[in-house]
Amino acid sequence: MKSIILFFAAILCYGFLSAQTFYNDYVDGVVYFKIKNESGISLPTFCPENKEEIFSILELDDSYQIIEIIKPFKTKDPRIQTIYRIKFDNYSAVDDIIKKLNKKVFVEYAEKSPLYKLFYMPSDTYITEQYYLERINAYAAFDLILGEYKTKLAIVDDAIRTTHPDLSANIYINPNEEENGLDSDGNGYIDDISGFDVADNDNNPNPPANPPFFWGELAFTHGTHCAGLAGAVTDNNYGIASASFNHLQIIAVKCVKNSSFLPISIAYGPEGVDYAIAAGAEIISMSFGGPQEGFETLQSLIEVGFENGIIFVAAAGNDGNETPNYPAAYPQVIAVGATDQDDKIASFSQRGNFITVVAPGTGIYSSLAWSSEFGPQDGTSMACPLVAGVVALLKSQNPEATSQQIIDCLIQGCDNIDEQNPDLIGKIGAGRVNVYNSLICLQNITKYNPLKNDVFGIYPNPANDVIFIHLNGMGVRNLKIKDVSGKIICSYYFSEEVNRINIAELIKGFYILETEIDGKSLSTKLIKN
Repeated sequence: MKSIILFFAAILCYGFLSAQTFYNDYVDGVVYFKIKNESGISLPTFCPENKEEIFSILELDDSYQIIEIIKPFKTKDPRIQTIYRIKFDNYSAVDDIIKKLNKKVFVEYAEKSPLYKLFYMPSDTYITEQYYLERINAYAAFDLILGEYKTKLAIVDDAIRTTHPDLSANIYINPNEEENGLDSDGNGYIDDISGFDVADNDNNPNPPANPPFFWGELAFTHGTHCAGLAGAVTDNNYGIASASFNHLQIIAVKCVKNSSFLPISIAYGPEGVDYAIAAGAEIISMSFGGPQEGFETLQSLIEVGFENGIIFVAAAGNDGNETPNYPAAYPQVIAVGATDQDDKIASFSQRGNFITVVAPGTGIYSSLAWSSEFGPQDGTSMACPLVAGVVALLKSQNPEATSQQIIDCLIQGCDNIDEQNPDLIGKIGAGRVNVYNSLICLQNITKYNPLKNDVFGIYPNPANDVIFIHLNGMGVRNLKIKDVSGKIICSYYFSEEVNRINIAELIKGFYILETEIDGKSLSTKLIKN
């Protein structure tokens, strides 16, 4: 018996300590590099016949034990299509490979591949009620929901159990793909009916048939938990509700190999984001990250996706400090921190000036992958898909709104929780997400059309302390507040467009707000409580 215990202990130690043998925070045997677009150089296919030609171009050789040099990404953008991935078995040669590649005048960069952590913290507490939906004011928002539009939201994670009884009805089914061994829809992926496994390169984004014995049911459940928070089937007399209230389709993206010794880490994050873009995701949720700054491969994918209208949401991290984690800290990404039941920042949550918004992330009850259908977990990993689900709902209610308008309304709708976090003022973003406020904001936005009357709106109205204002969906450059007699109470002139005004000093009563555009005066009414 003792020898059996020692054997299992050795296996566990190997899984924990030896999975990454050279750099703990980077994927073994992987380097990404980008050829400058203007160089006109394109490498031939890596195969025995061409290997020597490629080695000559890159000044590499057999000592590196290279097994693959490919273009891994399908995103059709010149900035992405000149990125290559090298896989090699001589892990200790990683720095030498990067050094040699970076010396080539036609190489823009060469870099290691960060091993991203999945930002969740297992919890021992069983939560039977979803306190977080009430906390973000989701129930009030449900009364305002209209239409049947379903936003496509990609969960880029370890795996998603697409057959979970509280998820299956909201899983995206690719209408242009047939399971016939071909890429029927031409997006670069074969038979991607209900998502894709970019790690094992197949069309099954589900967890493996059985949890790995060395991790048990902790393995491959993270993505399923996140998927439930973003888009569990709601109002079906079963399981849990989600903030998106069935107004989304979940694109399942699996980024961890079935055979991985580290199923709580993400080694194929860039490939997962690339597939989400190819699949037509409108929102991409990324509950993973790390402090490795400057990973240009992933940043380029996010930049391209953002320019094409995709909204990116990422977990801020669970180190409880102000160190930025990536991809959350990229400027195109909504970085989500975590709060507890009392609107206090969770002790484990990142904080700092890179945070965009915060949302509940402690004792968060959602769907699970294995024998238990539901259970609680803690982490910014949970706060992230909760916010992504809110963004999906906003998008569904105004599909014509721009990504920036949706992001602005998410931010402007937040509740200020500085009072609950006096030591973190300025380090928790815009505050804790409030679905109702953000939905009211979006419903007040009319996409600008120069053939229509200019739209000048405010919300909430009546208001207490703060109002959000918009002119054709944007902020205003000037504003006058008048009383009922027409007397000017306040005048504002801004160097740039501003969306938020503090009216706490106004006495209760009725006011007229005026702004001006192209020499034309516009006005609207305000009631101060």
